[in-house]
Amino acid sequence: MLNSELDIQALANQYQQDNRVRAKNILKPDVSEQVATCCETKVPFDFIYHLNGENKVTSAKDMAATNIDEQKSMHSDLMQAGSQGIGFLYCGYMMNRPGVEPDPELAALHDLHQYLGSEEALSVFRKVTGIDELSGIDA
Repeated sequence: MLNSELDIQALANQYQQDNRVRAKNILKPDVSEQVATCCETKVPFDFIYHLNGENKVTSAKDMAATNIDEQKSMHSDLMQAGSQGIGFLYCGYMMNRPGVEPDPELAALHDLHQYLGSEEALSVFRKVTGIDELSGIDA
């Protein structure tokens, strides 16, 4: 899945300078296109947020069904909490939920997620980071 034209040494050099690296075109073009299409057209993103001291997840369908006054109130409360550094709102897709089978239409995304934890991918990331005991990554 990783682009065979990656310059691992150049990435390692960049990582050594900043303790981070931004790798362009890290995936093979066909894999990148499949994952992008999947994310753009098929992923059922949820609203994930922190409100009134709780982390919450609301589906897009449920959010759309919420009346406009409640949405405005929630938005105001989120902005207030965010200004104090304790609130957030983003859209996300929670992978590998216990008891939930992956949607076959999202196979490209799930395959990539699984691949990123494989020994093949971790070997590359260990070379880039110089962290021999690296045992997992977040995507």
